[in-house]
Amino acid sequence: MFGLVWILGALVFPGVDGGPGDRSQEAAIDDTPGFIASAEAGDFAQVKSLVASGTDINVQDWAGRTALVAAASHGHADLVRFLLAAGANVQAGTEDSALIAAAKSDDLESMKLLLDAGAAVNAWGETRESGPETSLMFAAEHCNAPAVRLLVAHGADAKARIPFLGFTAIHLAVGSCRQEAS
Repeated sequence: MFGLVWILGALVFPGVDGGPGDRSQEAAIDDTPGFIASAEAGDFAQVKSLVASGTDINVQDWAGRTALVAAASHGHADLVRFLLAAGANVQAGTEDSALIAAAKSDDLESMKLLLDAGAAVNAWGETRESGPETSLMFAAEHCNAPAVRLLVAHGADAKARIPFLGFTAIHLAVGSCRQEAS
């Protein structure tokens, strides 16, 4: 079992020295889920306590999610504000950025905070249904007009196309919002 922990540590924390006698990576792996789960649950007091105790604000879980992404994906704008003020990297995350997570959860307040902090408005995120999409595509697909206006005002590319399918935010809005209106 310890060999697996060491291998996972080497994969999650490349460049960190370690070996069979080094348990530092095992501890780091064990601390990460609690921090990110607290952000996901909106537990402001716990997140604040963990940050104050020195938890790496940009640590990522096995899926590449940070506390900022977790908070944004569940509509916790107060935590997004706190994490940004504490130095969270607005671009961190592997599959989805915090902005895309906020767009997926229709969290307009978090989207504003993230854009003001310099989030990449045209970054691509993953979705299982159609392939990679931008925050604008998610907002359009969710028929979220205020979010679409916000993203376009910040330079979102309405002409960006989903690879292989060729769909734009306009296609996604027409397909999703037409069904919602009927």
